[in-house]
Amino acid sequence: MTGDGANSELSVLLARPWQEHRDVGGVRTELLGIEASTGPERLQVLVIPGNPGSAALYVPFMAHLHALLGGHAHILAASHAGHDGFSHHGGQVWDLAEQVAHKAALLRQVALAPGRPPLLVVAHSVGAAMMLRIRSTWLGLGTYRTQAIAQVEGWALLEGGGDPPLQEAAGPALAAADSCDGGGGGGAGGWPTAASAAAGGTTPAVLKLVAVFPFLEAVPRSNRRQASIRMLAAWHGCLGWLGGCLAAALPRALLARCLRLGSDMATGMADAIAARLNRSTLRNALYLAADEFKVLSEPWPWPQLASGLGRRLHVMGCDEDTWLSRAQYEELQQRVPGLQATWHSKLRHDFCVSEAQSKAVAEHVAGIAHGGREAQLPSGGGAAVEAVEAEAGHAFGKL
Repeated sequence: MTGDGANSELSVLLARPWQEHRDVGGVRTELLGIEASTGPERLQVLVIPGNPGSAALYVPFMAHLHALLGGHAHILAASHAGHDGFSHHGGQVWDLAEQVAHKAALLRQVALAPGRPPLLVVAHSVGAAMMLRIRSTWLGLGTYRTQAIAQVEGWALLEGGGDPPLQEAAGPALAAADSCDGGGGGGAGGWPTAASAAAGGTTPAVLKLVAVFPFLEAVPRSNRRQASIRMLAAWHGCLGWLGGCLAAALPRALLARCLRLGSDMATGMADAIAARLNRSTLRNALYLAADEFKVLSEPWPWPQLASGLGRRLHVMGCDEDTWLSRAQYEELQQRVPGLQATWHSKLRHDFCVSEAQSKAVAEHVAGIAHGGREAQLPSGGGAAVEAVEAEAGHAFGKL
C-alpha cells in the first residue's frame, strides 16, 4: 500500500489504495487502486482525473466508493501523463489529444482487457471530455481523429461508425449475474462476476460514463475566470519554472500549509499535492489547460456523438462552476436525448480536495451504480446494477 499523505485521514474502516507505476502507451504512469475485498470483483470503476490530473487527489473518493459498493468493485485511478510528480519525463509535455491517447491505451491495456468485469467510468472535469473524444474517434467522426489516437496500439475504428450489437458489446459477462450476497443464481439485480467474463474471454462492457462536473466547452469570452486562467496557462513555461523553484525551496510541510490557506482542503490531501508539486507537473497542468481552451472552443459533433448515448451518460452539475454553467448543463440535456443529469447545489467542482465532498460524490455515484440516480443503498451495499446492466447493449458500448 502506498504511504502517501492522501491516505492519512481516511477512516480505519476504509480501504487504502495500492500504488504502482506502469508503462501505459509508452508513458510511465502512476496508478492507484483498491481491489475487491468481498469475493470476486463484479464491477470495475475507472476514475479519470480533471486538471491537474493526479490520481492522489481522488483517494478519499475511491475509498468511500469502494465501501459504498460493499467491497465488490475494483476501483482504479490513473494520473495523466506528466502529472504524477515522480518523474520529470525529460521535460516532455502532453496536450489534450495526447492525453486522450494515453487514456485510450489505459483502457486497452487495463480496463478493457479480456476477462475483466463490466466497467463504470467516472470522469471529472476535462477527464469527461477525454472519454467523449475517445468515443468520437471510435465512431469515426473526422473532427476528432488525431495522429495521437491512431498510434495507440490495438486501436481500431469500427467501419460504418455504428455501435456494436448487444452480444458484442456486453458478451458473456452480462449473460449471467451472481447475487451480491454470494448466491449462485443470476437473479434480478445481480452483478456480473469476473469469472463469467473470463470464461468467455470477451472484452468487458462499458456500462456507463459518469461525467462529474464536466468541462466540455470553453467559453472564455463570456466567463471572466476562464479568460484569466487561459491567460495564465499561456505562460506555462515560465510559470512552471517559477512554481517549480518555489516548490523546491519551501519545506514540504510549509508548502502544504500554504495550499490549505483559505480552503477546507484536508491535511493529508495538501501533503499529497505538495509531494507532487514540481516544475514538470506545473508545466504539464498549465500546458494542458492552454490546449483545452483551444480544442474545447471548437464545436462537438453532437448529432452523431449523442446518437444512442442517452442513458449511458450521466452528467453531474453544481452551482458556481467555472467549467459547466447551468445554461450549458440545460443545453446539454437538449443535445443528448435521454441523458441522465442531476444538479447538486451543495457540491462544488473541486470536490476531490475535501473529505466530506468526496464522500458525497461517492454516495451519488454508488447510487448510479446500483441502478438509480439517487438510489438508497441497502445495508452492506448488497444491491446491484439492474438498471445499468439492462442498458449495457446500447451506444456507449465497446471503446
